[in-house]
Amino acid sequence: MDELARAAAMGKATLYRYFPSKEDLYVAVFALVLERLVQRLEAAAAEGGGPTNVLRRMIAALTPALGEHFRDLRAIDDGIVQVAERKRRLFRDRRHLITANLEEAIATGIAAGEFRPVRAAACANMIIGMIWTCSVTMSEPEEVIGRTVADLFLNGTLAAPRV
Repeated sequence: MDELARAAAMGKATLYRYFPSKEDLYVAVFALVLERLVQRLEAAAAEGGGPTNVLRRMIAALTPALGEHFRDLRAIDDGIVQVAERKRRLFRDRRHLITANLEEAIATGIAAGEFRPVRAAACANMIIGMIWTCSVTMSEPEEVIGRTVADLFLNGTLAAPRV
């Protein structure tokens, strides 16, 4: 809290006025990360450029949020059961906004004939799961994880279509 107060150019007492505990500060930061993520997903959709490009931009926005930020935030809450539960609740409450943006991009791609018919909701959750798992278990840079997930989702793993 001392370091944060110094970085914010305020006294520690002032910081505690806004955030009564470290846990409250942590949850507020986590909520802000999720809010900004939803804004970036909406901006990616608004930018246009076709469903494939929209989905690539969304995956590029998801990767650092699910990787770096969530990993760092998880390190903060280690050993603090109440914070971990508040974080899970917060993510569950906001996840529908994240998946809704992905689902819409996938559904738009299906309607445009750019993507084959798939279950958009399931695919949206799979994208989140792939990014989360790779970010937590791999030491690859976020850009590499994002490109790999986008490539796998958009192109599959077959070398050539089977007849």
